[in-house]
Amino acid sequence: MNEIPDNQQIVGKIITQLYENALMQDGVVFDHSDVPRVNELLEELTNAKLGEGKKIII
Repeated sequence: MNEIPDNQQIVGKIITQLYENALMQDGVVFDHSDVPRVNELLEELTNAKLGEGKKIII
């Protein structure tokens, strides 16, 4: 079975969020339902285990 490592899943979520932020800035879309997803992403990043000496900088 193909499993995606946790870090790759987090990177995918970050890319999606950056794209949606760009759309919001351009006034294309604004959806308040994104707020819980942003909070989940920040929580995941806070708890991410990357290995010794590695950090995610927000």
